[in-house]
Amino acid sequence: MSVVAPDTGATVADAAPERTTAEWLELMGARDIPCGRVSHLPDLFSEPHLTAVQLFFQFTHPTEGEMCAVRSPFTVSAVARQSDRPAPSLGGNGDAILEEAGFTPSEIEGLFAHGIVRRP
Repeated sequence: MSVVAPDTGATVADAAPERTTAEWLELMGARDIPCGRVSHLPDLFSEPHLTAVQLFFQFTHPTEGEMCAVRSPFTVSAVARQSDRPAPSLGGNGDAILEEAGFTPSEIEGLFAHGIVRRP
């Protein structure tokens, strides 16, 4: 004998408008049923938990203007948090990266002079 499960999605869609989100969360919580609010993208920016942990931050990008970005969702207690900043433009950190990789200043200048790497 086979059992055909009902279309759960349709059942939920039909029942959902009968109560508010808060009512559904209370009802499910009272019955110890795991559940959570489903947010629309614009709602995330005012979500109390995300606001409390400061997940989003605003900044002025040097070429793109005002932007909103997402911080790392975790922190490491033994590591100092770096200030939030936009990603560098293409080639923006080239000198520092090459220096960290062990190239000398004259080798770095040679790479730029021969067009192997570029500055922004």
